[in-house]
Amino acid sequence: MGWFGRRVFRSLPSWPARVCLAGILATVPPTAFSAGRPSSPADGPGILIPLSFERYPEDQSASAGPRTMQPMRDTPPAGHWVLPALNGDKPLYGLLRIGSREHLVVIDRQKEDSPFYDRLHIDLNLNGDLTETPPLLGEARLQRRSTLYECTFPPVDLDIIQAGHPLPYCIAIQVRQARTSDRIFFREDDGDVQIDVHLTSAPHCAYSGEAEIDGTAYSFTLLDQTSNGRFDDRGRLSSHPGMRSPYLLYSGDALQITQEGENSPVRFLLGDSLAIGNRLFDLHIDIPSGWLRLEPRTQPVGFLEFPYPVRAMSLLHETGSVMLYRVAEQVLVPAGEWRLQSYEMNQSDEWGDIWSIQARGSANTQPVQILEDTTTVFPGGEPLQASVSIPEAQLINAVAANSLRISFRMLGHAGEDIINIQHDSGTNTQHKRSGYQLRRPAPPTYQIIRPNGERVFSGSFEYG
Repeated sequence: MGWFGRRVFRSLPSWPARVCLAGILATVPPTAFSAGRPSSPADGPGILIPLSFERYPEDQSASAGPRTMQPMRDTPPAGHWVLPALNGDKPLYGLLRIGSREHLVVIDRQKEDSPFYDRLHIDLNLNGDLTETPPLLGEARLQRRSTLYECTFPPVDLDIIQAGHPLPYCIAIQVRQARTSDRIFFREDDGDVQIDVHLTSAPHCAYSGEAEIDGTAYSFTLLDQTSNGRFDDRGRLSSHPGMRSPYLLYSGDALQITQEGENSPVRFLLGDSLAIGNRLFDLHIDIPSGWLRLEPRTQPVGFLEFPYPVRAMSLLHETGSVMLYRVAEQVLVPAGEWRLQSYEMNQSDEWGDIWSIQARGSANTQPVQILEDTTTVFPGGEPLQASVSIPEAQLINAVAANSLRISFRMLGHAGEDIINIQHDSGTNTQHKRSGYQLRRPAPPTYQIIRPNGERVFSGSFEYG
């Protein structure tokens, strides 16, 4: 639900006090695969989905994956390089890893008086000669609500090698100033303030295809979330949890699914298996050959039962992951002990309106145990439990600061964090809603009460 309280209290009462909570409820035309690649196994079992490469439009700001940060230095790395004539007194150098290969990148300025780095040279051919391709030109501008600069360059098209085959790829590159403490980045001296300069990159392409399952059409899009050029890295739970954060650590690429007639896709951590409707498939992906195959699951399975419809859910462990998309109330799931990564469920209220509940799992969330040929009831969802927390440092500094910040959390029945509740459809609900975000319910309220019952303060949390 995202109710992380940001109410500031003035003239704090003496402690201890008691907190009470009340009332909560562009796609470009696909590029054909190169001739000479292995043919798709059309005679194999299951549903074969031909994949096409999609390059995002030039002006699309959203990338297909998370941005990767690259260190930039004021001296070139070891090697024999042919460099172009450079402007400015501080050109920067770095090695940009794309797939399994590293490309030398040099940034400088189009003009001597340019306010920031706005020209980029890259060794696309991997032969050390940066003069063979023209530089990329960007426009330096101030970051939003900041005095620091950034520059976005046109997307870079190149080939990557996978299974011995050259495959098309596109990457978006940006250079930014930032105030950070990480010393691996080149640092500009701006008077008394030291500014770091770093280069970020993100995939600007995807592979997509379409298929019909039990009479319903779906589109499937593979996204290179790991930024290594593969598009087929399966989601895995890290065996080394974070030192402080209770949230699960995981990695993998992504699969985006859209059902015919829907405008908003669902993005999953790419799983080994996909439950869709009342069917369960294993996923087989061959990017060089250009196909994704859904093969009916034949290994040990059990049944997972839900109290209300599930739009999306991801379960994972160290050696496997499964995606659930618009599944029936009872669905086949591979046997094993699974950790909840996330879910979105739909439920109707007493007036017939539809609400969605979104949640994410943590190390404290109850695992989902699936036994072979046995039905397991999903342990999460309602009833929900509300709680507040006040960091110890806040309590220590509260009197001196004359203010206090408290946080609100909503937990599901299995201990999962409810990160959003919103109204999806219908006009009859009588539940109160937020005054400025009408799809959300009214924020939760609180009271601060002395041990003798005297109410000292009351108010409501803020979404944020």
